[in-house]
Amino acid sequence: MLGYRLIFGSLMIVALLAVALLDDQVQPSALPPGLVMSTVICLLAALTALELCRIFRAKAINADPVIVTLSAIAGCALFYFGSSANTSRALAATATVATGLMLAALIRHSYRGQLHGAAAAAAATMFAFVYLGLMPGFLIAIGQSHGIWLVAAIVLITKSCDIGAYFTGRAIGRHKLIAWLSPGKTWQGLAGGVVLAVVVALVITIWANHAKYHWSGAHGELQPSMSMPLWFAALAAAVLALLGQFGDLVASLLKRDAWLKDSGAAIPGFGGLLDIVDSPLVVAPAAYWLLLIAPLGG
Repeated sequence: MLGYRLIFGSLMIVALLAVALLDDQVQPSALPPGLVMSTVICLLAALTALELCRIFRAKAINADPVIVTLSAIAGCALFYFGSSANTSRALAATATVATGLMLAALIRHSYRGQLHGAAAAAAATMFAFVYLGLMPGFLIAIGQSHGIWLVAAIVLITKSCDIGAYFTGRAIGRHKLIAWLSPGKTWQGLAGGVVLAVVVALVITIWANHAKYHWSGAHGELQPSMSMPLWFAALAAAVLALLGQFGDLVASLLKRDAWLKDSGAAIPGFGGLLDIVDSPLVVAPAAYWLLLIAPLGG
């Protein structure tokens, strides 16, 4: 188990950096920034939606996999293509897509005369739209406004908390965090995870400030006037780390409710894709708003 985690964890970090590098180099001028990363996020949302359908089926919720998958993709795509629209049009587009998906779920469920479970199927579709579509869509918005490398940094900081919590919990974990929900998590592990997340955030921020990274640009250009205070980076990292662990507990709640240990078996040592992306899902909206209030300056 540990060997698989080390191997596939390292490969996923390399893949994340490769996607960020490719996105930074490839950008059609006619499209909004962040095309590669947005495409990858949409693909992950689609694959994770299939795992979510597995959880729904275990709860006897007959949600259509195609509509659930389209819901996840639509939520992400709204953030990508909505960047050029004004606020009222973006809200109207989001509401229109949500309405269409809900009605499609109801029609798909009942078109053969099947009535029982229609509301549950529509609710599951809306859950996927928010959980796997709108929530990771905030990462797309961050990439468009602050640069794709900051998205990579946020994911690395969030997952570093998972890594720190795992190894600290194995080494000195004694007191269970929430034994009835996630027996493997401990308070000591949580503390170790938060510390590692803060350390990683400080290292990234020191490097970025020294390199004069442009924290507020679409493509990560160099701009001498921009920097992020270390105290804010540490505070933000602690907040994101705690929210990331909350996101992990949310996924655990979904799995335990369906009597499933893992969401799938796509990644050896980890389980399914949902077991990987559960923490960034909850972190993404908070990271977006933290960046809006970040005291960036010289």
